[in-house]
Amino acid sequence: MMTLAPFLTNSAAVALPMPLAPPVITATLPANL
Repeated sequence: MMTLAPFLTNSAAVALPMPLAPPVITATLPANL
């Protein structure tokens, strides 16, 4: 359980900003092309 706690908190912290980045990249790339 001690090893799962940091993994869950790190995955949650990384999972929050990541979904925000791809839509911005996918929205700006076609606009630049």
